[in-house]
Amino acid sequence: MLAYMIYEKEEGEKNKRFIELFQREGVRFGISFLFLPKESYQEKELPDLVLNRTRDREVSLWYENRNVPVLHGSALVEIGNDKWKTYCHLREYFRKKKISFSLPDTVCFPEFTVEGLSQKIAKADWHRGENLVLKTVDGHGGREVFLFTAEELMRGSFTDDRKKVFQLLTGRKCVLQEQVDSQAMDVRVYVVGNEIYHGVLRQGKVDFRSNFSLGGSVREYFFSEEEEAVIRNCREAFSDLTLGMLGLDFIVARDGKLVFNEMEEMVGSRMLYSCSKKDIVKDYVAWIGWSFLAV
Repeated sequence: MLAYMIYEKEEGEKNKRFIELFQREGVRFGISFLFLPKESYQEKELPDLVLNRTRDREVSLWYENRNVPVLHGSALVEIGNDKWKTYCHLREYFRKKKISFSLPDTVCFPEFTVEGLSQKIAKADWHRGENLVLKTVDGHGGREVFLFTAEELMRGSFTDDRKKVFQLLTGRKCVLQEQVDSQAMDVRVYVVGNEIYHGVLRQGKVDFRSNFSLGGSVREYFFSEEEEAVIRNCREAFSDLTLGMLGLDFIVARDGKLVFNEMEEMVGSRMLYSCSKKDIVKDYVAWIGWSFLAV
């Protein structure tokens, strides 16, 4: 049976080792995982399954229209790669279910401008003088995430470095959020086959960001009953979608409570392998084999 792993060409080359793990485990189920560059996916024969690793919903939609199972489906790819859409999806779900859930106050800039930022700050009372985080909705790995003090935002006079940030963000879709009071700690929750799989605690070393790719330290993390209930509520917000392998990130507030931060729809595994004995690719491929391809 044939399964395509579709990447942007450069991303595929960087993830060669990850692809090889799938190919090795696929042998056990008679699944041939083949790397396919995004540029040529419409030119090949239809496979039995697609792992869309491009963050592009159109790739998933193309296969869905041809009745080929895709992980992840276009709806999840769209929501999971837009921080504002993720936030709105969760906020609406918890409102309808009347569930108390911690989400940072957030506003959106469909097309960011400095003038728009000033207007939001002037009108907003929800941040209550707290520091704020400005980030693009489609950034990954902690890049394009910037912390602003309440003082500089209210003053509206910015350094040259800040002006460079604004130049980078101008015209792009961004969100502005209250900074959660934390010690640069967050928990990456891995989900495999719709179920909570394992956790990793990340600790930032350089600034407020805790990303492993930015030098943060990691260790295996086991959830308390209270934490697992919070995580399960979040996972169930997406129960109408198939969650193959993804990450849910929660900031660890200073009082120890988990506050949802964002979803990593195209999650990697390097961090988990570095600090635990879990073999997430092996377990994911086994779930794929039993769920999609086993006859």
